[in-house]
Amino acid sequence: MDGLWVPAVLYVLASVGGSAFGFGLVFVNTYIGQNMLLELRFRLAEHLEKLPISYFHRTPVGDTVSRLTSDVETINTVLSQSSAQAMGFSNLPVDIVKVIGVLAAMYFISPRLTLMALVAVPVVYLVSRYFRKNTYRTQLQVRRSVG
Repeated sequence: MDGLWVPAVLYVLASVGGSAFGFGLVFVNTYIGQNMLLELRFRLAEHLEKLPISYFHRTPVGDTVSRLTSDVETINTVLSQSSAQAMGFSNLPVDIVKVIGVLAAMYFISPRLTLMALVAVPVVYLVSRYFRKNTYRTQLQVRRSVG
């Protein structure tokens, strides 16, 4: 038992430090992201004020408001998803290292099974690409309906 105290204390310190760093990362990302969104909203409002009246005669106001709201919310989603469970820009380097580490561990355990799993990657990519395109079309229809 005497030999376990040092690793246990180090583990707890590493966990607390990692949690504190994660909190700081989320806090800074949220702060910067929300300030960027505020600035974007102000610029969009200024842009709308400068549009000629003919634009509003041609384009229904609901379409314009729906599009602006949807686009800003999409940017908000991308900027705000920086927690450990979600994919955000700040997690990209960490996630790449994790994927490489998992692939290396898989390869050391079973090279054949790792290669079989990697063969499935293009199939998953093609299926997700198909659904992404269809989702985009559906989002456009929803945007038109809301507008």
